[in-house]
Amino acid sequence: AAPNAQTPERPLREDGLFAEAYECLLAFDGSSQWVNLLDGFQCHPDALPGLLEECLLEMAAALLADGQEGRLQPGSCHNHRAWPPGSGRALVQFGVCAEPPADRPQALPLAPRVVTAAVCEPMPRFLVELVDVLVDRGYVPEAARPDSCCIARYEAGDYAAPEVTTGDFAGPTLQLVLGGSLEQIVGQSITALGEPGAFQGSSRLVLPRRSLLVAPHHAAGYLQTCVPAVQAPVTVFTLRRVADALHAHLVQLQEAADEEASAQGMLQGVPGVGPGPTGPGWPGGLGGQAAPFGAGPW
Repeated sequence: AAPNAQTPERPLREDGLFAEAYECLLAFDGSSQWVNLLDGFQCHPDALPGLLEECLLEMAAALLADGQEGRLQPGSCHNHRAWPPGSGRALVQFGVCAEPPADRPQALPLAPRVVTAAVCEPMPRFLVELVDVLVDRGYVPEAARPDSCCIARYEAGDYAAPEVTTGDFAGPTLQLVLGGSLEQIVGQSITALGEPGAFQGSSRLVLPRRSLLVAPHHAAGYLQTCVPAVQAPVTVFTLRRVADALHAHLVQLQEAADEEASAQGMLQGVPGVGPGPTGPGWPGGLGGQAAPFGAGPW
């Protein structure tokens, strides 16, 4: 049996909720209570049509290539094949740059914090319009509208180490799974098993291709999540809202960076500003006059 099979799978019910997973939750004051760790988790299968999936995958591949070739702001692109060791995956971030502290003890899960000094690419227009559609379809309320996105591409054997969501983000976390299915392991604690990319927690979620997982913010305080080694390529869009306490500072930082880039004539080719990649259903590319989500894929 696969190592991750040691973690019981929580089936997805017809109402989009997962089977309950009760666990004893310990508080700092020594008290305890039994809670359903998956309370509020909801999965929307077939959240997007197949043609739109192809467009999003094409755009993701182009943006990852731009980042790896130095055409995006340094705070936007990371190749996690070197951090943490062996975890694989390549990713690009928009809106904010989030990284775990450099002095994090290895025994603790990753806890990405917003790097307020890092200049990150703003959300491209196609991501803003993707969020528009997710709000319009009722997957997330307007008040919790995401303003940042991390696009991660996993190749076979890649995985994401256990991490927790910090107070730098507010509202639910949305994860859009494209190009294949994805397993996630969740629990109060997650243990690494003998082989790379193998983990054990209290629950295992299987997210279908083109599904959208909505994870409630209240779980961020006590729940760890990770992605065990994938069997086939898959791309994940993670959309979150930055906490209000950080928002104003990040807006000022981005405005200053835009002014500097404009003065240096560097805006040509930046996603959502200058000419960008084109593809089926993306008339004019990212910088064209036609809205990329205006017709066709939707």
